[in-house]
Amino acid sequence: ICLQETKRSPFDLAFFRLFYPSTFDSFECLPSNGASGGSMIIWKSSMFPGQLIFQNEYATSVLFSSTQK
Repeated sequence: ICLQETKRSPFDLAFFRLFYPSTFDSFECLPSNGASGGSMIIWKSSMFPGQLIFQNEYATSVLFSSTQK
């Protein structure tokens, strides 16, 4: 799942748990700057282990591998 243009800042695990099922257990976020610009990438690590490979004030990149055969 990727949410773009989120207006939430900051993100924390408690907020994350309010609106995503427990099977989604990993996330990376880029907080908004004012009323725009935030994004959040959310995934199930049991299916797609992910690793943050790049993040700056404009972008987030996560490298995924698949556990599915």
